[in-house]
Amino acid sequence: FISQTVYLAKFYTDVVELPLGTLAVTMALAKSADAVVFPIIGWYSDMASTRWGRRLPFIAIGAPLCSLFYFALFAPPPSMGNTASAHWFGLTFFFHAFFYI
Repeated sequence: FISQTVYLAKFYTDVVELPLGTLAVTMALAKSADAVVFPIIGWYSDMASTRWGRRLPFIAIGAPLCSLFYFALFAPPPSMGNTASAHWFGLTFFFHAFFYI
């Protein structure tokens, strides 16, 4: 996950031409949201009880969505400005991490 984050920074600064400061703030906000959301998801998955077990439904739903958001991270629409690119990056980065867990 760390190597991916390093490559994302290079991709968004060199290819998408997003300012590094904007990228850093966006990453920090996404990771701060993760810090709030992940314990809630963990608690919910611990309390879940299905006929497939506690974790399998989360894996079955999360794996394809994680793949989708990973692809979306590296495929931003080309005609976006800096603000829209930052929003695109923040949302796809957050949701990729959200479904990664």
